[in-house]
Amino acid sequence: MDKLIAHRGIPSKFVKENSVVAIKKALLSNEFLGVEFDVRVTKDQEFIIYHDSYINNKLIKNMYYSELPKYVPRLSDVLNIKSDKIFLVEIKNIDGLYNEFVKLLNKYKNKNIYVMSFSNKVIEQLLSY
Repeated sequence: MDKLIAHRGIPSKFVKENSVVAIKKALLSNEFLGVEFDVRVTKDQEFIIYHDSYINNKLIKNMYYSELPKYVPRLSDVLNIKSDKIFLVEIKNIDGLYNEFVKLLNKYKNKNIYVMSFSNKVIEQLLSY
């Protein structure tokens, strides 16, 4: 099969999912057309890549970026990776910061970025920008 997207990158025993290294591995692999990763927002309005809503029993949206473990990248860190492959951004929670999110993505118009969410409300909001 030749139309695969790497879910949260290519993690391993030593590489965390949704990390820059896992995402780069997926983008460098000939097996995948691109990579999917999850976006959340921190208390200081940093868009970060992380699947779960909690880290170390703390709600991410109540944490500052500086409080997060070093392996948690910003969305911009991932979008700065040089690749023509698909970047499939799954919005987990951006706390209504739709305008800011769209502004950030617009800085990367040369990228092959797709956005998804399991929330129709989120998609409807994004369509208005």
